[in-house]
Amino acid sequence: MRLIRRLRLSAFTALIAVPLALTSAPADAVSGTAVTDNAYGFTARLEIGDGRDTMRACSGTLVAPQWVLGVAGCFADSGNPSDVRAGVPPHATTVTVGRSDLSAKTGRESKVTEIVPHPASGLVLARLQSPATGITPLKVAATSPAAGESLAAAGFGRTQSEWAPLKLHTASLKVASVGTGAVGLASDDTAVANICKGDAGGPTVRTGGDGKLELVGVHASTNEAGCFGSDSTATKAAATEVRVDTAAAWIASTTAPVRLKAGETLMPGDRLETADARLTMQEDGNLLIFRKSDSAILFATKTTNNPGAYAQMRSDGNLVVTGKSGGELWSAGTSGAGNYAELRDNSTLTVHKQDAGVLWSRGGGMLKGAGSGRCLAVPASSQENNTQTIIWDCYPAPQSEGQQWTPSPAGELRVYGNKCLAAAAGGTTSGTKVIIWDCLGSPGQKWTHNSDGSIVNQNSGLCLDAVGGGTVNSTLIQTYTCNGSAAQRWSRI
Repeated sequence: MRLIRRLRLSAFTALIAVPLALTSAPADAVSGTAVTDNAYGFTARLEIGDGRDTMRACSGTLVAPQWVLGVAGCFADSGNPSDVRAGVPPHATTVTVGRSDLSAKTGRESKVTEIVPHPASGLVLARLQSPATGITPLKVAATSPAAGESLAAAGFGRTQSEWAPLKLHTASLKVASVGTGAVGLASDDTAVANICKGDAGGPTVRTGGDGKLELVGVHASTNEAGCFGSDSTATKAAATEVRVDTAAAWIASTTAPVRLKAGETLMPGDRLETADARLTMQEDGNLLIFRKSDSAILFATKTTNNPGAYAQMRSDGNLVVTGKSGGELWSAGTSGAGNYAELRDNSTLTVHKQDAGVLWSRGGGMLKGAGSGRCLAVPASSQENNTQTIIWDCYPAPQSEGQQWTPSPAGELRVYGNKCLAAAAGGTTSGTKVIIWDCLGSPGQKWTHNSDGSIVNQNSGLCLDAVGGGTVNSTLIQTYTCNGSAAQRWSRI
């Protein structure tokens, strides 16, 4: 416990660097040889502050497309992680990731829009304004390193001969001790491979059972042996890492929601992904929802032929596609402070109010009848309240807007984003028409899609049914006593 307290209150400042001009001096670094490939592309450089009194540099690790893990002390003028609060960072912060040589143009640069400090460990997660598309995040280890284990440490901090090197460097160190929340590192090499100022928050990694690198620790403190400008008299390296396996659940839960928050953007070529869904801002200006399991396009903004266009969740709460010249090409038509867009694994994109209510939704796919082979549809893609639904030939998106039914967390089936599938007038008797109506959250607008294919109205307990078991285009839809017939079985396509 004493070790953890010391880390939290003071040791972080030893690794936070105040950068002067970057130098291109030879990188005969603490580690020996500078990184020349992208094997450590997940390592990030953080530039914090925009004034002489606040500017400093740290390192970090990309652990999710929108998140970089580091140490909270980097964001505190005092260097004390307990002074850091969740929210917008106190100073402007820019992250560079996927770039082993800072003089190159590869990789990604992004502003930080939000920081989330861990409640106890001194770790912090920094949220990127745009996802680091094309750069593979580093897996977080589930177990602690063992005493005597050899690890590799990376960072953009000082070397033996450079104050602010341009190149990422690594050091090979061994585990000297393992504590409840920290790991001690050391080196038997008197040439001194060490962790230095500017490396704070950087990754310490090992090769996992799958043959790939995994994150085991984050740089917290060092004795600075061999570091440029250090007055340390030590001849052998010693450093302390924050263990990440003990914070793995927090990292996973914080980074799991795939969202665009106010001010965040998808630039051309950027994408957000879940296990089975992808939201892509194409180079041609079109924003697409794509289901990976069957390569289906579920929604498109139809804004092609606009190279340079980008998508943004604006501060006014509207999700928009904006052209290169600044003109609005498409919008969700939403508003409200605190709104955010979220991509879900059911291939739906929703815009939520700050209190979690759904304002707009798209994607999710079509509902195909087992008996007819046709899809649940709004005739002529009408958006008028009280329009009775039908079955019709299934059309691919984006032509099938009136056939795209998005399940909401509340149990609704939404079409056009703001209309809901509903039992007319909340009816609870067999033969009640199934219509579209403004989403009100009423019981007659809530449905359960069961494993047998039936879609049951939660208010009446009746099933979504093609009238008379009809299979031809324009057959009307009603609620009816559940009977397991093909006219009441629906599959999502």
